[in-house]
Amino acid sequence: MDEAIVAIEKQAPDLILVDLMMEHYDTGFVFCKKVREIDGLSDVPILMQTSASKKIGFTFKATTDKEKEWMKVDEVMTKPVPPEHLLGKIEQYLS
Repeated sequence: MDEAIVAIEKQAPDLILVDLMMEHYDTGFVFCKKVREIDGLSDVPILMQTSASKKIGFTFKATTDKEKEWMKVDEVMTKPVPPEHLLGKIEQYLS
């Protein structure tokens, strides 16, 4: 995760695609919080993918401003995400 943060600080991306469960169950949330704290990156869209609902039985949503604020993401997609859906979401946030 730290390597990704360093890379993002060097060259700001147009969009970030992240998984919720990386090293730990909440690493995606920790990563997104760190990204949002970087000057100039607070408006970069973050799309999160997760299969957590299948593993732990809890569904994550980012449909309200309050949910988006505490998760630090713009959208949460449940895996598997069909490629055409993912591409549509990316296009939506980049246009």
